[in-house]
Amino acid sequence: MTSTMFTVSRLGFACLAFVGFLSISPVAQAARVTSSSALTDTDGVRHTAAMAFDGLLKTAWAEDDASSEPTWLELSLDRKTEISSISIWPGNIVKGSRSLKECGRPLDVTITLLGGGEVITKTVRMPNLVKLGPTRVDIPMTGTARKVRISVDQAQEGFVFTNTYIAEVAINFLEGAPDASIARLENWSQTKSALLRKERARASVIDAFEKISNAQFGDADAFQMIMDYASDGAPYMRKRVKASVPYGFRAQALPPHDVALQAILKLKDANGIPALEMASMRVSGNESRVIKEKTKLFYAYQDLQSGGRRNVPAWGDTGFEKGALRGFGEPLAIQADRDGNILVVDTGNHRVQRFGSRGVVTKMWGAKPNISNAWFGGERDYYASGAGDGKGPGEFRLPVDIAIIPNKKEGDGFVVLDEAGRVQRFGSDGRPVVGWGVRSHTKLDSSVGGQGYIEFVKGKILVIWTYQAFLYTLDGEELAAWEVADGVPNGSVALKNGKVGLIIGPKLIQYSVDGFRHGSILGDELGEGFESWDATLDQDGKLWVVTDTGLVVKYKKPGKVDYTIPVANYSLIQPRIAVVDDIVYVVERDKVIVVDALDRRAKLDFEAKEAAAK
Repeated sequence: MTSTMFTVSRLGFACLAFVGFLSISPVAQAARVTSSSALTDTDGVRHTAAMAFDGLLKTAWAEDDASSEPTWLELSLDRKTEISSISIWPGNIVKGSRSLKECGRPLDVTITLLGGGEVITKTVRMPNLVKLGPTRVDIPMTGTARKVRISVDQAQEGFVFTNTYIAEVAINFLEGAPDASIARLENWSQTKSALLRKERARASVIDAFEKISNAQFGDADAFQMIMDYASDGAPYMRKRVKASVPYGFRAQALPPHDVALQAILKLKDANGIPALEMASMRVSGNESRVIKEKTKLFYAYQDLQSGGRRNVPAWGDTGFEKGALRGFGEPLAIQADRDGNILVVDTGNHRVQRFGSRGVVTKMWGAKPNISNAWFGGERDYYASGAGDGKGPGEFRLPVDIAIIPNKKEGDGFVVLDEAGRVQRFGSDGRPVVGWGVRSHTKLDSSVGGQGYIEFVKGKILVIWTYQAFLYTLDGEELAAWEVADGVPNGSVALKNGKVGLIIGPKLIQYSVDGFRHGSILGDELGEGFESWDATLDQDGKLWVVTDTGLVVKYKKPGKVDYTIPVANYSLIQPRIAVVDDIVYVVERDKVIVVDALDRRAKLDFEAKEAAAK
């Protein structure tokens, strides 16, 4: 389409300057459009075929579903035209994702090129717009035509309205707008008259921005004006395009207004999302990707400003609200203190949450809720986070593991390790006591079941960081450092004998805290058929194991099974386990599964006896 560049205006707006309209061979200078039907909505607006070719994304053609005729749109050109692609903006996108979901949209369309010799057809299925949101669909299609017909073979009804909408259709949108009228438009845009209109439009946007910024509660009319400029270009350009550019080529001629787009980004008002979405669909390549990234940021602001749900289920659910958890597929470490509280490392929300016996959160640690895109080794899409990724005392960036520091007199404390390599110790009152950094140049990876672990072993703190291990005093003095002989483990557990067990594949390998390797301690009791598993000790020092097949195993001692119970009848994803008073807590898929092991065992024994009696 067009090439763009970023500049900075004297008033502080970063401007997207659209330059270089390309001119290929001249094509039609006049065109007409027809359709099978046109809806007149409840507001009296008639959604004619012309609205699908006028270059404006806030208007749309809509079929009258009372018509019995097959649904189609047709663009007639006054001469044969070389066509290389057809672009379609499906649905009603005037209010962004909201109107897109409310109204009907095409699902399967057939594009036919007529009047250029050989008839060429292509049937295309539209993407899942409910999932993707407003999207421009670019369809490569090579041929010569005097007519372009779009037949809607199958439509998807909206949640509210059944009528099928198409916001816009363009010819050769990706190839630099190959129409002589657009070259003439570019020449006109450099005239003194056009430049004067351009400056007035820019000044109008800046005045509207200042009006919004200075008003206590904003200014709705001024904000709407800015959104109109960003989504459908400046009014003087719309007027010129309507008079000089034929149907089918107008979308190429109306880039989003650069200053209006930057004003929306500066205002950080989630109501600007539809305008950003339309602006992203008016450009291609990197320009489109940049605006789409900013749109994701605005969706995150919208989520955060809404405050989220007020009724998060007990024991968690995916989200950023109090009591919700977010792992993005990563394991969420879990521990139980002596009072029966369950502490969960809420990695994606950059916090630690403490659940009481009924699954309700009683305390949280971390920064204030904020927008984040932090992730292992880089970034991810922006999202509303239960806590911002922070560097201050009591704040975390992607916490990965937690260990309880028992204290019979004052109450248990705990220590947390995060992706930034920070260790923070918290006292029995929940306040941060001391923190320090892990001395390593390696980085944690995601999607491998976790690579950073922390354990409290015989009055010391042991950190496993990828294939390295570091032993510290409670105040952060490094006592020893060594490499794990078996490579990067997938879990760890502090053992009763003052050693640590590292999960390496299907084995639990015992190490001394100085790095001496003692070997496997479970034998083959876990069997086969699982990939991911975790281990913990209860308050009596008994070893428990959970596998991703949904089984929990209690050991009389390492290597000798006491009993096995199922905690789920489905496969678990990267499970993590804590046990207190024979109550098993397994966290996976952003929620905690709670099972009374003795009760479950008794039921299984009863069922086995009944089966044997029969």
